[in-house]
Amino acid sequence: MYSVYTSDFVASLTGHTDTVTSIIPHPTQLLSIISSSLDWTVRIWSVDDFALLRTIKLGNCENGVNGVKATENELHLIINGSYARIPLPDLSSSERVAKIDPTIVVEDVLNERISDSGSVDRQWSLNAKGKRIAFLSCPKFMKIYNIVTKNWRRVSFASFKDGEADKLDYHPREESIMVSFSSGKNVVFSNLLEGKPSSTTYHWHQGRDDAAEQG
Repeated sequence: MYSVYTSDFVASLTGHTDTVTSIIPHPTQLLSIISSSLDWTVRIWSVDDFALLRTIKLGNCENGVNGVKATENELHLIINGSYARIPLPDLSSSERVAKIDPTIVVEDVLNERISDSGSVDRQWSLNAKGKRIAFLSCPKFMKIYNIVTKNWRRVSFASFKDGEADKLDYHPREESIMVSFSSGKNVVFSNLLEGKPSSTTYHWHQGRDDAAEQG
């Protein structure tokens, strides 16, 4: 861990026994973070005193956990390239180690996107309300899954010819998604709930301000 104020090294959080694939803030505990690893575990840490608060050992997790996201009541996981969920542990419990078999919701949604390090951290994103998930299943399109209705929406990148899509992220407050391309182009997709999605493209030019164009 490093200080955001001084950039100084602060502490190491020791516990995982294989590659760490994702680190995220806890959704309700301000001074806690959550990590996932190829060691088949998800762990919850205190950044106040650097203590390991909870270890979650996952079953049916042959190749480890490729990524984790969190909402107030659930942990959303990518396991062996499939999307799964488990309840978010209650930190007030005295239990320090929990064994949980995750519920697989969508199989193989990101199995082609796992990096050499085993992570898919930039290939999927939860929206602000935790009701939809965007998956960058391949460089040609993204798929948006409605957790409540279980419906899908596919958004094509066919009109973007220069470079392949390699990252995406939901806006922290709005229902829009930014997709980054290998060319350096960033495209913000909006109007994703119904009708035809709209897009705004931002071109990165070294030494110049970004230029935007509507699509």
